[in-house]
Amino acid sequence: MVKMLGDIKNKKILDWGCGSGIYIKKLKKKCKEIKGFDISPEMVRIAKKLNPEIEMKIGSGIKIPFKEKFDIVFASLSIHYLKDLNPVLKEIKRVLKKGGIFIFSTGNPITKLGETKEIDGKKYKVLGIKNYFTLDKTETIHESENGKKTKVFNYIIKTKEVVLLSQKHGFEIIDYEDTKPLPSSKKLFPKEYEFYSKVPLFSIWKLKLK
Repeated sequence: MVKMLGDIKNKKILDWGCGSGIYIKKLKKKCKEIKGFDISPEMVRIAKKLNPEIEMKIGSGIKIPFKEKFDIVFASLSIHYLKDLNPVLKEIKRVLKKGGIFIFSTGNPITKLGETKEIDGKKYKVLGIKNYFTLDKTETIHESENGKKTKVFNYIIKTKEVVLLSQKHGFEIIDYEDTKPLPSSKKLFPKEYEFYSKVPLFSIWKLKLK
């Protein structure tokens, strides 16, 4: 994501769904200005603790809490929590300057087709179990420290959807990447590194507002 951004020295950036603020911390010294928002008050609190000098707000991706214009909107693994991309792109267009960049990452549909199966006591990643054409979301159960369980849906963003909606809202696709793990992760996660070196875990899209 950061590599695909390119030179951001004189750019004003909005972190869409900033989460805990890790990207803001990474980018704030490289760009002209950066701001962020997230739907979770707790995430915004954590992000502000990490970046006390940066303006961050609580807000939704379909009602961005900023009226100003930005050179870049940056969304790392966040837009797939919303089912419909139409209002998302409409709002991003509202806050982007003409010629501005929207860059986002999401789970790669290819990987979402698989499941982890246990065979003879060993766990394997098996692809091709699910139907690509009917799969529209996956679900994950998150458990907090107090034992509370929350079901979270990740919606599958497919290539056709991005291509057609980009055109509809006045964007052109200028770059795309099926991700591979960094070489430095091989020692930390050898099994995952081997698998995701062959199968992309994420997709990264870079769009430009015409």
